Parts: sequence; structure tokens; C-alpha cells
Amino acid sequence: MPKNRPSARLFPAVAVLLVASLAHLLAQAPRDRCLVPASIRDPILNEVSGELALQHVQLLSANRDRQADEYTNSFFETKYLGDLAKQYGLSDVQIDYFPSGEIADAEEADLWLVQ
Repeated sequence: MPKNRPSARLFPAVAVLLVASLAHLLAQAPRDRCLVPASIRDPILNEVSGELALQHVQLLSANRDRQADEYTNSFFETKYLGDLAKQYGLSDVQIDYFPSGEIADAEEADLWLVQ
């Protein structure tokens, strides 16, 4: 058996280099085919990522005890959504109240985000 053949030591290095270059070519992102330039598109996508919507859902669906004044005035969720609508620029925000029967303090519920 020949001793220390240079080609025997070079083959594993070339194989690793070849595999790494093929992996690099396969891992490259596809060409951007969007009509909106990335400089405009990316800031918009960063703002509408859904993270803020998730925070609203978590806050509105949190398991918490209601304060006593919520049963005589308006609920936390009503005030929160009214204030949020005003913050987003709606000027004519109006909350209508309707007569109702006895108000229950729920212990458990499910919130489903359909779409």
C-alpha cells in the first residue's frame, strides 16, 4: 500500500468543499418577483406582522377578575376597543348600550380566531 499519497489526503477535502458549495447553491433564496420594491415592502410587512394583533387578543382574552365598576359602567373590553379605534384615527366612535338582564361573571370560555 502506498504511503501518504497526496491524492488520498486531498480527496476528502475536495469532497467536503463540493458538498458545501452545492448546499450553498441549493439554500439560496429564490429571485424576488414582487412588483413592490423591497425598500417599500419590508417596512409595511414589519408593521403588519400580526404581533400587535396577537397582543390585543391576549389582552382581551386574559383570564382576570372584573372590577365591580365594570358591572355598573362599561366593561374593560368596550373601553379598550373604543380607545383603540380613536387611537387609530376614527373620529366618530360611539358605544351603544342596550338594556340587558342579569350579567354573569364567566369562569371559562374559548376564543377562536377564524380568519
